[in-house]
Amino acid sequence: TSAINIGNMIAEEGMRAIVPLNSHCYSSCVLIYAAAKTRSSVGDIGVHRPFANEISASSLKYPEYLKKYDALTPVLKRYFSKYGVSPALVDAMNVIPSDDIKILTEEELITYGLGFSNVAAKEHDKAKTIQICGQGYYDKHLLFHAFIKSCEKKFGISVLDLDERCWALAKQTYPNYMDESEACKTKKSNSHSHNQ
Repeated sequence: TSAINIGNMIAEEGMRAIVPLNSHCYSSCVLIYAAAKTRSSVGDIGVHRPFANEISASSLKYPEYLKKYDALTPVLKRYFSKYGVSPALVDAMNVIPSDDIKILTEEELITYGLGFSNVAAKEHDKAKTIQICGQGYYDKHLLFHAFIKSCEKKFGISVLDLDERCWALAKQTYPNYMDESEACKTKKSNSHSHNQ
């Protein structure tokens, strides 16, 4: 379908998806949303059984129609899996009639792999970071950010709070990390421009 083609293009370009407040992303829009490098939704994300408008029901008997429709399910499952989205989302979609809509809760979005981070994009970035900057740098990167999370939990600091204490403590604990991080970003950026 065209939504799959658009989704693949969005993934190739490393684009982000945002569904603002009082907006929605229903039906085939979810295929595009799934492919984005990062996703942010304050509006509604809704799913239903795909309407197989490419299949002419008038020229097919019901068993033939079901057979053609059934071929769509593995295509959608492979597509979602590629972007780190659970194939179980397709099963959830298939039980909602195409004239209805099921709005996914925040918990369901996370469970199905439609949260902020695209797992596939994140794993690709990890592999690229290790390849370009080394496993030692990546290990330090994980330790640095784990230290900040642990510190924020200890002091009850919300992710939304602009509290510099934990960052300052992390920088003291890992004094070379910020310079190494900048150097790694530069190497990755140079690598990206050479590959274009």
